[in-house]
Amino acid sequence: MATLRNVKLDIPNLYPQFATLTFEVRFSPAEVQLDLDYYVHAALSERDAQRDPYIIWTNGSATRVQLTKDDDFIGYFPTQKISPNGQSRRSIRMSLQLSRTSSEGLVPIPRVNVAKAGKYDEGGNNPQEYFALVQVNSELAPATVFSNEVRTDVIRFGS
Repeated sequence: MATLRNVKLDIPNLYPQFATLTFEVRFSPAEVQLDLDYYVHAALSERDAQRDPYIIWTNGSATRVQLTKDDDFIGYFPTQKISPNGQSRRSIRMSLQLSRTSSEGLVPIPRVNVAKAGKYDEGGNNPQEYFALVQVNSELAPATVFSNEVRTDVIRFGS
């Protein structure tokens, strides 16, 4: 079964245009020999108070994550299709756009705007804590892990 290691989420402080996820997928000797295709899925969420229970369903190459309480789902990283290609390890980097540039400046995507609603400090910042759920599915079995949590200050957009 493919395994996930060194999962790291990074979101820049103050001006989060992208969330970046880096990790390693490790394959067993049998998986390297079979050279099956694997689908890498990841979902980004903002944590409220404490991490909620999660229900994870795998259906072939698709993964559905059901949040059970207050955590705010931000979005899915673009799915990647990988195979061992004779290697026992593959390094993966995924990015998810959190804001876009418009004539008004930097504008958050709608789900980030909802998640960041809260108390602002004197500097106009709103600390947020994010984490990602990463899953690798083959035709045989999935591997799933949570990333680290990162705290970042989200600036107030607009007035």
